[in-house]
Amino acid sequence: MKKLKSLSILFVGLTLLTTVACSATRTQKTAGEQIDDTVTLAKVKSALIGDPVTKAYEIDVDVFRGIVQLNGFVDTPVERTAATEVSRKVAGVKDVRNNLGVKTAPNTVVRPAQTCQRTTKRERSWTGSAWPRTSSGA
Repeated sequence: MKKLKSLSILFVGLTLLTTVACSATRTQKTAGEQIDDTVTLAKVKSALIGDPVTKAYEIDVDVFRGIVQLNGFVDTPVERTAATEVSRKVAGVKDVRNNLGVKTAPNTVVRPAQTCQRTTKRERSWTGSAWPRTSSGA
């Protein structure tokens, strides 16, 4: 009887340990989520390759819990918008975050609005027609 009770306690303990060890955290995925994201990734890449407007070879696709993130560069804003629309139509996609940059000329890239350059307080507050003078009078 004692053996059965100790085996039962051991079994319950191992079950709880396994459940806690295999559960997902905020930054990790469960095995099922990993499989779902891999399938979604393949579908999105296939859709981008099949679309005549997008240049899929320059677009990197990442998926985390159904949220698709597009990174890379395209030639026109039309390609950027088309990549978003094609990705949204894929089954299993919850949201699309488009971080694609648009090439404007050789060696220049226009980044999405999310990445803006920081300015100092002095640069934001100054509105004159010439650069403000420094304290040394230069």
